[in-house]
Amino acid sequence: DVWNNMVGVSNVTPQEGSEAWSFDVTANNWCGMGVACTGGDINMKNYSDGFLKFHMKTTSTDNFNIGVISSGADGGSVEMVAGTNDYGLVRDGNWHEVSIPLNLMGNVDFNTIIQAFTFVCHAPSQNFNVSFDNIYWQESATRPAPTQSFGIFTETTPVNYMYQLGVNGEFYIWENTLQPAAETPYEGSGCLSLTSTPGLNWFGLAFTPFIKYDLSAFHNDSAKLHVSVKTSSSATFQIGMKSGNVDGIGQQWITFESGNDPYGLLRDGNWHHLEIPMSHFYNRVDLSQVSQLFEILGTTGPITDLQLDDIYITGGSGSNVSMHDNSVNHSIHVYPNPVGDYLNLSVPAEMGNGEVEIVNLTGQVVQRMDWSTKTNKLEVSGLESGIYLLNFISDNQNYTVKFIKK
Repeated sequence: DVWNNMVGVSNVTPQEGSEAWSFDVTANNWCGMGVACTGGDINMKNYSDGFLKFHMKTTSTDNFNIGVISSGADGGSVEMVAGTNDYGLVRDGNWHEVSIPLNLMGNVDFNTIIQAFTFVCHAPSQNFNVSFDNIYWQESATRPAPTQSFGIFTETTPVNYMYQLGVNGEFYIWENTLQPAAETPYEGSGCLSLTSTPGLNWFGLAFTPFIKYDLSAFHNDSAKLHVSVKTSSSATFQIGMKSGNVDGIGQQWITFESGNDPYGLLRDGNWHHLEIPMSHFYNRVDLSQVSQLFEILGTTGPITDLQLDDIYITGGSGSNVSMHDNSVNHSIHVYPNPVGDYLNLSVPAEMGNGEVEIVNLTGQVVQRMDWSTKTNKLEVSGLESGIYLLNFISDNQNYTVKFIKK
C-alpha cells in the first residue's frame, strides 16, 4: 500500500524474477508505503531473532526508516542514515541486498504483525527514485547463551563470552541525546565518556544485540552485573535491562538519584565499580530473551559528565566454554591515542588475517578494510573528532579496542 507521495514507475529492471517495485518521490513532502498482511494479524514470533531481508536501489541522500508494524504494539523501525552503508545498502543506484536484524526494530509485538515491511522518509530534500525487490523474513537464529561470565564492554576482565560490537550487536545513543567527551578509562585504553546534547532534557543509551541473548545461566542469587561509573553530575538516571520487543514489558530499571545512590556510587568525579545483583532484574526481565543487555536512561534533565567502563556479568551457572582471553587485548596496541591522521597498529600473529572496522558511538560502521598481521597503519584523517571502537574480526578471534580521534 502506498501511503503518501510515492508514484509507481514501471521502467525498473528487477533484481530477480520479472517484477520489482519502483517509486518516484517528490521533495519536501513525506513519503511512505507498507506491505500489509492479508487476512489480519500474523504470528511471526519465530522470526523475532531473524532478519528482514530485501534488495533495494536508490541514490537518495536523505535519512529514511525501514520498519514493521504490529497491532499489539505501535511498531518499530531502523533509521537508514545518509552517508553510511547501513546493513548493506549502498546508495549508488544499483541493487544491493539489505539485511536488518528484527531485534533492532524496537516496539514490535511479533505475535500480531500487520505490516511486514514499511518505508518512510520525512520531508526529503530532493526528488528521488527508490526500488525494492525480493523482500522476505529470515527465521530466527539460535540465541547466544553465555555461561559463567559475560563481557558486555570490557578490555581487561577475563570472561567466558564477549559481546563484540558490530559482530553480535551495536551500541546506540538514543536520538542523539548524548555526545562524546574527554575520557579517562577505568581499565584498558578507552571508555564511554558522554555529555548531554545541548538543549535536551533527557538522554539514553543501550547495548542492543542483533539476536536476543539467553542469559538464563545468570538467573541465580550469586550472579551480578558489574559496571564502573564516573560522574560529578547531580542528574538522576536509571540503569536497566530489557527482554522482548514491546515497550514497557519485560523491562526493569534501577534509579540513581544524587544523595540517594545505591551500590556505592559517589558523584565525586572518581571511578566507582558497582556490583548489581541480577536478582534485581529477573523479576521482570525474562533472561531467556534479553533484547537490551545494558541501558541507561535519564528523563529529568541533562547530564554534564558520564563515563562508563568495564561492564560485565558474573556468577553464571552451566558448563565451561572456551575462555575469551582478554589478555590478547593487552598485546593489541593502537597508538597514538588520541590520534590525528594515522593510527598505528600492533597486532599479535595469533589473530591471523581478517577485517578491521571502525564503529562510532551511535553504532554505525564508518570505515572497514581487510587487514593482516602485517598491517601496521590505518588512515583515520577523514573521521570526525570523537570516541571510536576498532573491531578486529578474524576466523580465529574477535577483539575491540577503543580510541579517540582528535
